[in-house]
Amino acid sequence: MNERFENVRLLPDVNKYDQENNIFNNYKLKKIAALALIGAIGIAGTASINHKKNPEYPKVNKLTVELVDYNLDHATPTADIEVNDNNAMLEIKNDKTSDEYLKQVAQDCNLTLINPDEYIDKLKEAKSYNSAVNSLNDYAANFGFQFKTIYKLDSTDKEDGLHNRAILDPKYINEYVILDRFKQTATILMQSLGYTPVEFIRASKLKEVRFLKGFGENSAPVRGYSAYSTSPAAMAMEDKNLVDFAISSFSPYDGPEIFFHEIGHLIDGQEMGRMQQKDPQYTDLNPKGFKYFDEKSYQENKDAVVNEYASYNAVEDKGMIYQNFIFGPRLAYSKDPIIREKTRLLVARLDEKIPNISEYYAALCSIPATEIVK
Repeated sequence: MNERFENVRLLPDVNKYDQENNIFNNYKLKKIAALALIGAIGIAGTASINHKKNPEYPKVNKLTVELVDYNLDHATPTADIEVNDNNAMLEIKNDKTSDEYLKQVAQDCNLTLINPDEYIDKLKEAKSYNSAVNSLNDYAANFGFQFKTIYKLDSTDKEDGLHNRAILDPKYINEYVILDRFKQTATILMQSLGYTPVEFIRASKLKEVRFLKGFGENSAPVRGYSAYSTSPAAMAMEDKNLVDFAISSFSPYDGPEIFFHEIGHLIDGQEMGRMQQKDPQYTDLNPKGFKYFDEKSYQENKDAVVNEYASYNAVEDKGMIYQNFIFGPRLAYSKDPIIREKTRLLVARLDEKIPNISEYYAALCSIPATEIVK
């Protein structure tokens, strides 16, 4: 896998410089660092930017910035930045997780990794949407599921309520689905699956991810709640082992995280069944008086959930933790004790289903598994 986890220079736009304001843009830095942490669990490298201001008399300033995770406000490692008039150096020092290291850790934990490189090479050669999906499916088959495009409804779909969702058609795909964007998202997803144990995906019992045009308005799970008034990007059906995915949401920055969010729902559904929503063992960890789907309660208890979307209900609360856990168990040592305990509870449940899974993810972040499962 070309040691893609090690070098920050491989990241897109890492050399951006804010010419308009003539300063190094910390917001961009945070976003770059976020993408680094998502695309690679542990990285070590140095990136630089150059500009022409006062090259003869550099003035050095040292800054420490938080590496804010994408969609993750509660686990914020830091990096040291040296900024002078010539350049800005970013050094991120987590653990090195080269391919050989990953394979060794998985082997020690009796877990299975599937190298995506040959599948990604095939994906790069795809000349059409259908051939790109086929390449994605060749890799997904190793995990026991497939991607399917919904072009028409059958009786089973109608019984599942799919008539409330917009099916795709070849014309829409030809006009609106950008092949390069789809391939980029598929590549990132395959890379993420490359360090995801097969056992994790199989524990969800996922059989199919179905691409749709979108969801009907009456399908929106968070309508009327704060900013979340749009239709969902994807929806897990735990009783059918399916995930429906709006193809417009299958994007490089959101698509992989949405995928793992829905996988989390499936795993949670397998574990909890009809107790998935109530789950007193989990919800009792919330502060006294905390209420889901209550903006005032969220504003007063932001340390109880990963973000506002997680405050919608217990299922989405758990989904956001699973979404972020798959990229490394940083939430298991969150600065917020409630987030930390919720994560450790879900990890303990995972360990019952998949022995050594906590040890695997802990090793990726160079922390003892005992710090996660207590």
